[in-house]
Amino acid sequence: SKIQQYLWALIFQSSWNIIGVAPTGSGKTLSYAVPTVLAKAPILVLVPTRELAQQVAKVFAKVCKASS
Repeated sequence: SKIQQYLWALIFQSSWNIIGVAPTGSGKTLSYAVPTVLAKAPILVLVPTRELAQQVAKVFAKVCKASS
């Protein structure tokens, strides 16, 4: 998706703090999960609800499992 295309390049090439805004289902979580796990970089994900935090945790768990 567009957000993945832009964020992956930024995450790998910079140390900036990044805020990604895109519609539901656009791949935002995956766009920061994959580069973060591959680079073994620390990350803080802030989400407004517990349900969304659980969804983010599931995506990260899948990415971590796939990368090992």
